[in-house]
Amino acid sequence: MNKKIFSEAMTKISDTYYEEAARYERRHRNPVWVKWGAAAACLAIVTAFCILFLPFGGGMVVSAYAHGTGEEISAAGTVMSSGTISDGGELTGHPLMFYLSGKDIVSVRFSCKNQQICFMDWTEKRDEYGNAKNFTVTYGEDESEYDYLTIDWVPNRIIRELTDNADSTIATLPEEMRSDIIVMEITFANGKTVTKAITISLLDDGTFFAAFGDYKISEADSFVRCPDSEAIPRDILYAQGSGQIDSTAENTQVTEAEQTKWGITLSVENVTPGGLTLVCTQSGGIQTGQLQAGSFYKLLVLRNETWQEVPYLIEDVAWTTEAYRIPLDDRVAWEIKWENLYGELQAGTYRIVKPISDFRGSGDYDTEECWVEFEIK
Repeated sequence: MNKKIFSEAMTKISDTYYEEAARYERRHRNPVWVKWGAAAACLAIVTAFCILFLPFGGGMVVSAYAHGTGEEISAAGTVMSSGTISDGGELTGHPLMFYLSGKDIVSVRFSCKNQQICFMDWTEKRDEYGNAKNFTVTYGEDESEYDYLTIDWVPNRIIRELTDNADSTIATLPEEMRSDIIVMEITFANGKTVTKAITISLLDDGTFFAAFGDYKISEADSFVRCPDSEAIPRDILYAQGSGQIDSTAENTQVTEAEQTKWGITLSVENVTPGGLTLVCTQSGGIQTGQLQAGSFYKLLVLRNETWQEVPYLIEDVAWTTEAYRIPLDDRVAWEIKWENLYGELQAGTYRIVKPISDFRGSGDYDTEECWVEFEIK
């Protein structure tokens, strides 16, 4: 293209295009650091959200499970299958016995509002408190032990009301007695704390409904501010019965049953028509867990060469939910008084039968009935 042609072409361009070109400004582009700054701001907002609204992140998750069944106790709640109570106050099983699962738990302070709770450490490393309302349990780094740290809810007030008052039934109990709450103040290794709670309700059919979830302590929760119970001395807790039995006492009768596969031998001392001392001795045998016994026992009488159960004097019998350890290579004594249950026994040959369990973990145990004979003269 020569200069003449180019010049003629330029003269044919409309003035409008020149005006638009004169007004043109180059589109502004943000520098790179602005984009990265915006991304960083977004990340900071997300982090702040996690800190404020997700306090249970980073290992601060705690769950509750029913001892014996392993069923999770959720926020939605569940009807417990481990125990029931009758209108007459007869308690079967453990209405609510649970353990906590989580990571890096340092300690948990338990507070029960209306009834009592009993902590049991099946590893025998921690203090215990018997039936109490407030106590603090040390957990520690070994998370495999958490399953063996159980809390047993003991509805003694309900049992006493239904047992002692002939006019009382589950339906007539006040709502305050039919419901309860266990508050748990949980401290983690990172110094953070959370508060959880299990609520318990007694249903009309004698079953129990429990739910586990977050909780905020209020001014009305005065039971949480009560002092902790004193621990049971360890020499009593883990070596009970050693050297405590006076085998030379008056009215003493010693009869030993055959040793079981767990090395358990039962014997009786201080036999009277109204009770006796049941001695459980452990030696040798093969155990796979912690040997234990509950409060339950029964009496049999020999009649016409047949063992028959001795009938109760009352229709509905409520057994408490304690679990007594049986120390290895040692012996433990249980004082048993049965006058309210059986009255004074007549002369004859009897057996006292006591279930013994080899407990390995939640829902994992074996139970045998052990017995020993004795005479009432």
